Amino acid sequence: MRGPIQLPAAVRKAQPWKNGGGRTTTIVEVPPDGNLDTLDWRISIADIDSPGPFSLFPGMTRHLMVLKGGVQLVGQDADATLGITEGPFRFSGDRRIYATPLVTGTRVLNVMVRRDRFDGSLRRTTSGSEQPGDNIAVYVADMAAVATIAGWDYHLSSEDGLMLTGPAEVLVSPGLIAVDISCR
Repeated sequence: MRGPIQLPAAVRKAQPWKNGGGRTTTIVEVPPDGNLDTLDWRISIADIDSPGPFSLFPGMTRHLMVLKGGVQLVGQDADATLGITEGPFRFSGDRRIYATPLVTGTRVLNVMVRRDRFDGSLRRTTSGSEQPGDNIAVYVADMAAVATIAGWDYHLSSEDGLMLTGPAEVLVSPGLIAVDISCR
C-alpha cells in the first residue's frame, strides 16, 4: 500500500451549481481534471441552499449521505426523506431528482461512480478495525476523528479526508464516513 493521501478541507473551493440552488466542493475525483465526461468517480460535499433539480449524470450511480440538516428527494423511483440518522441513499444519475432542503445549511456527502466500471458504497464508522482490501478507501470526517494506519495517527477535522489505495488495517474512531470504491 502507498501511504495515505491526506485530503484537507481547508484547501478546497466550492463551485456554484448551474441552477444556482447550491454548491459542490470536490474532495477527490478520478481523473483529477474536473471533466464530467471522463469522470470515473468523485467524492464531494454538496450544500443544498434551495429547492431544485439535481443535475443529470448519465452513466453514474450516485450515493448521498446527510452531513447536516435534511433533504427531501422526489423523482423517478427515488422518493426519500434523509436526515443525519439515515444511511446512504443510492440512485441513478440518469434519473431526474428534485431536492428540497428541510433546513437552512443542509449538506450532503455525494459519491458518484461510473457504473459500468466501478462500484461504490458509504457508511458511518464505529470504533474498531477495518481492512479495506485492494479497493480504494476514502475516510471523510463527519466531526473531529482519528484514523490509525500502520501505527500512525491521522487526526482529521470536520470534512477532512484520508485516501488509501491498497490493503491496510485501519483503526477508526466514530465520526468518520467510509467510502469504498472498487473496480467491476
